[in-house]
Amino acid sequence: MTDQVGREPQYEVFADEFRSHAEGGFHIAETWSKGWQLRYWLAPLERTCEEIFAAGFLIERLWEPRPQPEAAAIDGPEYELLSREPRGFMAFRLISPT
Repeated sequence: MTDQVGREPQYEVFADEFRSHAEGGFHIAETWSKGWQLRYWLAPLERTCEEIFAAGFLIERLWEPRPQPEAAAIDGPEYELLSREPRGFMAFRLISPT
């Protein structure tokens, strides 16, 4: 069952947690299936952009990576969804204005 905007109910707890920490940002640490250690921070996009600017950079490009075509054979429905609605990652290409 999903709510009015299509979120699974179990994600509501995460959404509430995110909203409660979004202003200051917080990090999540995970271990992926291949043993990869990953730590990432959740923060409002505005804050991330301000920090990039404060560090002396300009954003030349911002994109949300899509899955590789080979992923369709692993999980077709998830591949289709992520191809249309990427989530979870953003990549920045930064330039120095000087």
